Amino acid sequence: MITVVVSIIVLFFVLLGVKELLPARFKKFVCALCGAVVLTWLGLLFASYSDTVVIALLMGGSVVGITYVVSEKFPLFRLPVFLTLLFVAYSVIKLSFDARSVVLIVLLWVLFTAVFLYKNNKLIEKIVACCRNW
Repeated sequence: MITVVVSIIVLFFVLLGVKELLPARFKKFVCALCGAVVLTWLGLLFASYSDTVVIALLMGGSVVGITYVVSEKFPLFRLPVFLTLLFVAYSVIKLSFDARSVVLIVLLWVLFTAVFLYKNNKLIEKIVACCRNW
C-alpha cells in the first residue's frame, strides 16, 4: 500500500507542476488528484499488481469523479454514465464481461437518450402542447 500512496503523492505534485505550464484555458480541464489516481491504477494494471482491491478502489474513485464531471453538464445521464464506467472498470479488473449487462446498459442509454431527445425536441413540445390544449 505504501507504493500506491507514494505514487499518488509524487504524481500529484508532478501534475501540479505540469498544470502550471499549461495555458490558462486548459488548466480547468486538469485535476492533479484525478490524474495521479488514474495514472497510479493504470500503472498497477500494467505492472500486474496483485492486489486488485487497491486497483478497484482507485478505479471506483475515478468512476465517481468522471460521473460528477459529466453530470454537471448532462445531469440526466448520471445513472447511465455511472453504470457504464462501473461496468468498464469491473470488466478491466476481471478481464471479462457479462453480455447481459451490456444489453441492459445499452437499453438504459436508449431510454435515457429518448427521454433527453423528447424533452429537448421543439417539434415534439409543440405537438404535445397542441394535443394538451385541444
